[in-house]
Amino acid sequence: MIDWLRLFECAAWEICEKVKPLFGSEKGGKTLGRGAGGDVSKMIDVLAEEIVIKTLEDRGVSCVLVSEECGIKRLGEGESSGYVIIDGIDGTTNAVHGLPFVATSLAFAEGPHLKDVQMGLVMDFSRNTIFLAEKGRGAFQDKKRLKTSSVTTLRNAMISFELGYQCDREKQIRRLTPILADSKKIRILGSTALELCYIASGALDAFIDLRGAARATDLAAAKLILAEAGGQSVTFSGLPLNIALKDISTASILATSNLLLCNNILKKLRVNHNNS
Repeated sequence: MIDWLRLFECAAWEICEKVKPLFGSEKGGKTLGRGAGGDVSKMIDVLAEEIVIKTLEDRGVSCVLVSEECGIKRLGEGESSGYVIIDGIDGTTNAVHGLPFVATSLAFAEGPHLKDVQMGLVMDFSRNTIFLAEKGRGAFQDKKRLKTSSVTTLRNAMISFELGYQCDREKQIRRLTPILADSKKIRILGSTALELCYIASGALDAFIDLRGAARATDLAAAKLILAEAGGQSVTFSGLPLNIALKDISTASILATSNLLLCNNILKKLRVNHNNS
């Protein structure tokens, strides 16, 4: 039986050792084309992905790889163990500019949807700390069990959000205005995987992504970590977040520390959307 979390940890530490030194450098930020998801691929993205693939191949793993760079790829021979979903560098723009909010995200799923993820690991490169979870067994940060905050109102909430640079920012900001006005503190951090993990740890209370561009590769590991810590992740319709893996689907998402805060934010988003 494959020890997925141990395998992911080995790959993450190798990325930390070999790719992290390139953060903020001209070499690391070199553009190498576009990945399967449509985003620009930087040198650091490709190197990180190569490390994960080599780690899998060296251990003779047979699986379907789902990656932001190479897309869907069959690895190994014989019967597939399942799906390995990777984002070698989540927060590429931060990494290229030397901003310390960057992660790697690695997950294993038995089936072709986010709901099928069984194990996930996210490494925070700025602090060299690891978040991980196994379905039904809780979430941990460096062996410390994670629990989301009990904040249920916006006036007490620390919220992060993502607009991106390809969306209608003016429209999105109008939709967010009531939430931004009522929230205790707001942040734009730039790594979806880490932001969900920070909600899991209690450091953040909610994350809102209005872009419609969040992918399974960003979410697979962190969604499980958040759920195992007691948090919620849904679409803006309030439905469970269950993106298909193989077509690299995208979505707008809301992630929160608990169901009550989730419902409070959804209510404001819907009211403002209907009035805009």
